[in-house]
Amino acid sequence: DDETPTFVEGDEDRLRSVATLRVVRDEPLFPNTDPLRARFLELISQSFPDAKRAAVPLAGRSSDDEFVSASYLPSKFAVSRMVTHLALGEGLPVLSNDGDSVLCAPLIAKGTRLGVLYADNPQKDVFDQNHLKLMTAIAAAASEAFERMRYGEWLEAENRRLNEEIDIQHDMIGESSNMREVYDFIQRVARAEANVLILGETGTGKELAARAIHRNSLRSEGPFIAVNCGAIPVSLMQSELFGHEKGSFTGAVSQRKGKIESAGGGTLFLDEVGELPLPLQAGLLRVIQEREFERLGGTRSVKANLRLVAATNRNLAEEVKQERFRQDLYFRLHVVSVRMPSLSERRDDIPLLIEHFIRRHRRTGGVSGISPEVLPLFLSYDWPGNVRELENAIERACLLGKSSLILLEDLPEAMTERKPANPARSMSYHDQVNAAKKSIIHTAMHTTQGNVVEAASILDLNASHLYRLMRDLFPKS
Repeated sequence: DDETPTFVEGDEDRLRSVATLRVVRDEPLFPNTDPLRARFLELISQSFPDAKRAAVPLAGRSSDDEFVSASYLPSKFAVSRMVTHLALGEGLPVLSNDGDSVLCAPLIAKGTRLGVLYADNPQKDVFDQNHLKLMTAIAAAASEAFERMRYGEWLEAENRRLNEEIDIQHDMIGESSNMREVYDFIQRVARAEANVLILGETGTGKELAARAIHRNSLRSEGPFIAVNCGAIPVSLMQSELFGHEKGSFTGAVSQRKGKIESAGGGTLFLDEVGELPLPLQAGLLRVIQEREFERLGGTRSVKANLRLVAATNRNLAEEVKQERFRQDLYFRLHVVSVRMPSLSERRDDIPLLIEHFIRRHRRTGGVSGISPEVLPLFLSYDWPGNVRELENAIERACLLGKSSLILLEDLPEAMTERKPANPARSMSYHDQVNAAKKSIIHTAMHTTQGNVVEAASILDLNASHLYRLMRDLFPKS
């Protein structure tokens, strides 16, 4: 059951624990700082029944002395600039009974002054030192929550900025040269109508690439229909793709549209197209060439208005030689193609992917980072299952981990027992050195939650030197 913190003299620790528990429990649900500020306004109101007004002004990143946004309760009002700037400038809680009674405590995390918590009452001497201690305790909990939120917003903003730079919308994570080539390909082909073939191993993100092509195409307002050709029984595949007429087979009690028809006006994505049986390949070829098809049991041609994107982890050219795949269909599908890189070919992206999947799967009070001792294992492991295997490893660690950091014992046995891959097979000496530098910097930045000055101190570097390293190693971010 929820406990509502109310002020009891001498019981600040208990109240702080309750306040912290309630906010930290809900914090992962907050999409941005606005509902988080509203949550702390509610806590201030509940903790200080005599407070007539409350506010949470936040400072900008460029200046600790300038408030750039604020939330108020019950409505907007003018806070005491003298009190708020004293609290923010000195970094100390303030109790003022000169005229109005005012409580103000700074929000400070990792040495950065984020803003203040503020409450007042027009009467004099309403608040005392005990109230100030409680406000300070709540501010400590708020500081941690706001810093986590700000760091998450910064990561999202960086991802948006990179996406805008490439000028495409996508859900893929990575800024390695191999992934930049994929983004560039998507940008060049998305608005065309040509069929696209996406190649790559299992778990490399072929469907994410297909969805990105659709989202940035002229058909983005239409449906995106995904079909896994390897997951549908052969006996049902014709009906699944082309649909069927009423009475065309036992159990066909009504007409049913297939995936091809459902994708009208949009994009049809055929995953594992190499699994498509030869008889159905002829029907798909007709869809591509004639833009029409017939439902199972039907005699009337149905128009097909769609764009086709296909994907496979097979070597289709070899399948053609072995007469398991039609050559004419192969050429029709292979108008333009892109190969999704395996994770072992984009090791620079592993720290970004780890951060992304921890944020996706973490539980309240659970895993929030990765141990520096474990990161080298992630960087050297061969990842036969690619990004999908990496996500599964992170999800498992978030569920089973007992520490705030992912430890060796939290990893699957396949990772800890398998002989690590040799990065030198795909990376030059220079690339390996840069990858090592990047992983070290990523770890330090995660440990300090993005505070460059503190990260430089951990690495025993001058902050300006670390800035130069980051500029050289991460030119796109």
